[in-house]
Amino acid sequence: MHPNLQKEKLFKKIIEGGNLRHSYLFFGDDGVGKKTFSLRLAHFLENGSFESGRAPLIDARIFEPPEEEPFGIDTALAIRSFLWETPLKSKRRFAIVDDAESLTFQAQSALLKVAEESPEFSLIVFIAKNAEAFLPPLASRLIKIHFGRLPDAEIAKILALEYGVEKKKSEAVARISFGRIGRAFSLASIAKEKKLEPTLLSMVVGRQVALWNESPLKNLRKLKVLVEAEETLNRYNLNEGLQKKALEYRLGFVLNQS
Repeated sequence: MHPNLQKEKLFKKIIEGGNLRHSYLFFGDDGVGKKTFSLRLAHFLENGSFESGRAPLIDARIFEPPEEEPFGIDTALAIRSFLWETPLKSKRRFAIVDDAESLTFQAQSALLKVAEESPEFSLIVFIAKNAEAFLPPLASRLIKIHFGRLPDAEIAKILALEYGVEKKKSEAVARISFGRIGRAFSLASIAKEKKLEPTLLSMVVGRQVALWNESPLKNLRKLKVLVEAEETLNRYNLNEGLQKKALEYRLGFVLNQS
């Protein structure tokens, strides 16, 4: 069972009917499966299956902004160059533009020309949280597909089938995933690492579970801080000692309270 099974069925029908367009925008909150679905779509285009297995992707590439920098004109030109190359295995040369809100106005203008003049064998998907983050000329040329949050019960069911997480634990993880399946998968991975020494990330997640079970409303402020801390830890690949020092002031008493 996959969280975006309905979208897979939709795109399978579109592709098999020869109706796949050249430019899409996948938008929705972080952790709801936009990039995961894009990669599964790439595997379907190349290998005839949404399941990746071990097959490498030949004609698809993810473009991400440089660390702490926006997408500039150089990246836009690199995307254009990539899309103009003839596909080797798939029927489409597939560019996935992650964190597309970071595109500068100049980069968006350059990609507008890509959307307007791209070859028949190209496909570009922009991934963003907000559909309003683009200039109107570019936005008007994108087919918009929304990715929403999932009910707790559905997330718990997916965790049980995909990860083999036992019922009680899957329900607990689902409650603090806040409808985001990507976050649920990350939390489930942490939950399965029972034999590992406690890490700062596992401490943060553990406090979230405890505070949520105690009272989500009463602990709302603390939970917000802990979720932000978790996102920071997941984003930056730093030495854990440095991570802890950087977050000590931010977290304050939250981690240390019983």
